[in-house]
Amino acid sequence: MNIQLTVTHTASPELLAVLGGLLKGESKSSAKSSAQKTTVSASTDEGTGDITITEIRELATDLSKNKGKGEKVKALLTEFDCKAITGLKADQYENFYNKLKAL
Repeated sequence: MNIQLTVTHTASPELLAVLGGLLKGESKSSAKSSAQKTTVSASTDEGTGDITITEIRELATDLSKNKGKGEKVKALLTEFDCKAITGLKADQYENFYNKLKAL
């Protein structure tokens, strides 16, 4: 899921002066004290494919609590170099989910 977000902010002249001073080769006058618009594209923590972190959590919980496979779920997390499901990267969701289903 992608989200389009527009943020409008106004920076104080003092902050702009400091930031301008940090930029090499540019003078402080290059910083503008007017409102600026920034467009940011972001992905939610739902991942890049069809599998969501919520689906992973639900399956892992079911396997751990109802199927007695908690140790196997932990071992799979270790295989993915994670201590918890929240440590998974979005591009790992689908592969991790498929391996969970195979347990």
